[in-house]
Amino acid sequence: MKGMKLRDMWGMSTEDRQKKLKELRDDLMHERGTGAMGGALKSPGRVHAIRKSIAQIITIEGQTRRNEAKKAEDARRVEARKRAEEERKARDAKKSESSHAKKAVHEKKRSHTKKEEKD
Repeated sequence: MKGMKLRDMWGMSTEDRQKKLKELRDDLMHERGTGAMGGALKSPGRVHAIRKSIAQIITIEGQTRRNEAKKAEDARRVEARKRAEEERKARDAKKSESSHAKKAVHEKKRSHTKKEEKD
């Protein structure tokens, strides 16, 4: 028996894959039970195909979860960078305002002392 195609598995939703996984596990248990009772298997390759399909579904689920986690982490990092950039700009703006104020006070003092020197 041939297993499911990977493109079909990727096309399924997570819930559908979980249902298919449960169905495949039940089929595998039934096939193994038949063999354990001494009955002849209809197709010995069926057990291999079922096990392979189960492994593929589990792998796809893991990859899907990792991809979703990576996307969430990337989005979190982008937001953190934006916040840091905004904080830095606000801090620099505040710093430049205070430095302008200090320069103005300094210029005022210098101009006052220059006037006194002229007199």
